[in-house]
Amino acid sequence: MSREALVRALALHAGQPLTPEVGRAIVAMLHPVQPIDCSRWAPQEWRGFTVAAEPWADTAELDALHAAFHDEVGEPNDVDRSRLENLQRVGQLLSITARNTEGQLVGLLRAFIFTHHRTGKRIGCDDLFFIFPAHRGGLLAVRLARFTERCLADLGVEQAELTMRLANDMGRIARFMKYQPSVQRWTKALTPPPSGA
Repeated sequence: MSREALVRALALHAGQPLTPEVGRAIVAMLHPVQPIDCSRWAPQEWRGFTVAAEPWADTAELDALHAAFHDEVGEPNDVDRSRLENLQRVGQLLSITARNTEGQLVGLLRAFIFTHHRTGKRIGCDDLFFIFPAHRGGLLAVRLARFTERCLADLGVEQAELTMRLANDMGRIARFMKYQPSVQRWTKALTPPPSGA
């Protein structure tokens, strides 16, 4: 827990008597052990799209989005559903969706929330940031990211991180939104050695 997170939690309860209930509310903000209440943020309408926080759900429309994302970035589509369910259950998963006027899922920014082991800062880091190609080009990605930033800040997160895959050139969105590069990550798929080696 950082000092800033504690200050934010206390400020939200300023002027209230310090009762056991208020104490529990402060502790819950600092150490959530329940799913994030997505209803705390009103959906935003923008150019025929609705951007909103939604609980993660294992659905066919999400499967289609995962498949398109993994195909585009050239990664295996090996979503760990039980891990996502567990992260949501303990308040460490935030899903922000973009839907068209028919209610169809056209984009998703899913972020993990964690406390950095060295600095103690609460960090929100995207796990998946994807908009179907037919809906790109009109700054929907920026709307999705800004809505996510506001939700994360409201949850006491102090730092947002975006992972930009080279395959879909999301770096231009990060630069536009004033993110600063901090790490260059290189990846390599490993295969297990042959048995008996």
